[in-house]
Amino acid sequence: MNGTRYKAATTPEARIAARVRKALYEIEEKNRQNGHAVIADYHELEHAIRAEVRKEVVSALLSHIKGILENPAVKEHEELHRVFMRMEQVLYQELVKLEETIQNHMK
Repeated sequence: MNGTRYKAATTPEARIAARVRKALYEIEEKNRQNGHAVIADYHELEHAIRAEVRKEVVSALLSHIKGILENPAVKEHEELHRVFMRMEQVLYQELVKLEETIQNHMK
């Protein structure tokens, strides 16, 4: 996946761009080998990057939730704090599932 560039990417945009580039390459290579049109279509690209885009969104939400949980007003309000803690747990679970999906797709 443009390994060096992906690993060095520090922003969601850079990681998504690296994944899109790799997906395009893989789709075009597969199509070339199968004798199909070389250019990737929208559906193929959407399918190839779905999990990575979702992972970046979930990661951004987790980061935001962590910031909210650090807010003293939220810490003092037990019920609100509990709600955000639960949201954080759910997002972590989703992140784990997405990472598994990505790893399975890369095999």
